[in-house]
Amino acid sequence: MRRELAGLLAATILFGAAHARAADPDSDAPAVCAPPCPAGQVCIGDKCVPAGPQRQAPSRAPASAPPSTPPAGASYMTQTGNVPLGANPAPPTPPPAYAPPAPYAPPPGYAPPPGYYPPPGYYYYPPPTPVLAAPVRPPRQKRIFLAMPFLGAHSYQQSEARNTSPGLRLGSFFGGRITDTTSLNAELRIDVTNANADPSGYDLSQYLIGLAFSPLWQLPTGTVDLVIGPKLGMFQSRTRASYAASTAEAKATGYFGGVNFGLFFPASPRTSFGAMLSLELEQTQRVCEASAGFNICGSNGNTGIVVGLTAAALF
Repeated sequence: MRRELAGLLAATILFGAAHARAADPDSDAPAVCAPPCPAGQVCIGDKCVPAGPQRQAPSRAPASAPPSTPPAGASYMTQTGNVPLGANPAPPTPPPAYAPPAPYAPPPGYAPPPGYYPPPGYYYYPPPTPVLAAPVRPPRQKRIFLAMPFLGAHSYQQSEARNTSPGLRLGSFFGGRITDTTSLNAELRIDVTNANADPSGYDLSQYLIGLAFSPLWQLPTGTVDLVIGPKLGMFQSRTRASYAASTAEAKATGYFGGVNFGLFFPASPRTSFGAMLSLELEQTQRVCEASAGFNICGSNGNTGIVVGLTAAALF
């Protein structure tokens, strides 16, 4: 038994020494021969070959073959185009660099802001002078035809009319509007004198008819319209005085001038209601008296001051 173990150990040592001498240093594959090679042979791979000079290692395919030399005139593609092989391609052109932002400058035609100094080379051009267009006339809102009837009272203020009280006044304006605020009108008024009882027993009655040119300006002032205008015209009055069984009549003519002033509240764009204050200065020119069959006419320079206050509707 001991002899068999010793022989097996010796064979193993000899096999290892022979394999170490004959193994290819470049080969990394283990050499396994079964049964073990006899003396004088070595195990290479899985075959027993005679021991001798170092064998040639089998050729091994390269891990990666180097690129073969291209034929003359060949080229390859780059980012910049076709470049012949073998030449050093030019590096790709870098993208254009962005210029740094220039200092802010206001556009031409605008003045620089306060405290700002424009950069060198900037010129300020003043803006062009605006051309004023012709004003557009607003559309007319009121009627072309004007009418303003009125009703109220009048009063004589001169000393000769101390025996009269405020009497009736009625009339109207008739005309046409040039604009919504200006009109040219004719004014017709009738004044009925309210005479007090004369202590001497005379019964006096009188009325006056006046016709005047009275332009008006209607000026809106918020919720109220201001109406104002002058007047100039002529009048004729008739007076009847009775005493006992006798009667005397007189007819007087003259001219007057004055002013109208009113406040009106618009009820609609075309209609207003308000009050009118009038002041007239009357100058009598001629008087004709008829009494007891006699008719006497002559000049008369009497002057009268009349104040009227009426309610009116303006259309």
